[in-house]
Amino acid sequence: MNAGVQSHAGAGTIAVVAREVGVTLRFGAKSHGLGKLVAQADSIYRAEVVQGATMSSILTFCCDVFGRLLPEAAWHIEVHQFRIEAKAGQQGSPTPEGNHRDGVSFVLVMMVQRNNIASGTTTIYDLAQRRLDSFTLTEPFDAAIVNDERCMHGVTPVVQLDPDRPAYRDVLVVTFRRR
Repeated sequence: MNAGVQSHAGAGTIAVVAREVGVTLRFGAKSHGLGKLVAQADSIYRAEVVQGATMSSILTFCCDVFGRLLPEAAWHIEVHQFRIEAKAGQQGSPTPEGNHRDGVSFVLVMMVQRNNIASGTTTIYDLAQRRLDSFTLTEPFDAAIVNDERCMHGVTPVVQLDPDRPAYRDVLVVTFRRR
């Protein structure tokens, strides 16, 4: 699922468009959260995923945190799922470009699941490429929040542990870009 989202400062509205699954969602915002979700969807299953309690909680959290950091910002928000796979003798590269910035204001990277992999360590750098911190997202809902205007980040390749089992790293990435 990839979703594009727009938020208008002061307007109290967040519109979500999940381009790949044909789902359009509109959120009516309350003071610091998201109100009732109204969905128009081609696929009921996919609409339930996109408009479900989990996604609503993630977007509420992001809107609250990033909205407090830049309260007057109007946002373009994107939501992406990434699966990085490793195979016998072949690493999976979450960030093949190396340390980078995403070209947005803020990034939330949330672990969905890890299966049969080692590594996948996230490292945060300042803009001069000095290491600030390193950690590994291991459990569902572990998250990294990055100020993309002030930091760079990268993730080490993942390697398969048991060659007889699938090996992957699934993350949800939510980006907020000032409009």
